[in-house]
Amino acid sequence: MSLVQRTPSPVSESGLLQVQSEPDMVSAMRYEDEIETSNVSTRKKHPRLDGSPLDEYSRLIKDIQQMFKNWAAEQDLKFSKLITEISDLKQQNSVMQETNLEICKFMTFASSEYNGTRKKIAKLEKKRSEYTENLMKM
Repeated sequence: MSLVQRTPSPVSESGLLQVQSEPDMVSAMRYEDEIETSNVSTRKKHPRLDGSPLDEYSRLIKDIQQMFKNWAAEQDLKFSKLITEISDLKQQNSVMQETNLEICKFMTFASSEYNGTRKKIAKLEKKRSEYTENLMKM
């Protein structure tokens, strides 16, 4: 309890004295607990046996936690492999797109050359047929 002297509580209208409580209840409770338990010894707990349900339960929890850790590590490994494989596929895809673009450019060029060559051949055949007609007329 507090060692500070206080003025007496005022008397209420009903004639009863009002009582005030300790302002710092936590420290007052601690002080009272220390006084009450100063001569009391603590009881020692018995050690758990290996076959007790709590021991088995805690072992089961640890096993499950370890299983989840192992599973998470496996998933991380698989995930990293997937990421590398996807990045490799993306790189192969970009190389293939570049190659396809080059092939398309070459096909456009070859097609235009082929068309030009066909026109030249058609002109040459026409001239040959004209020359052949002129030769026949002679």
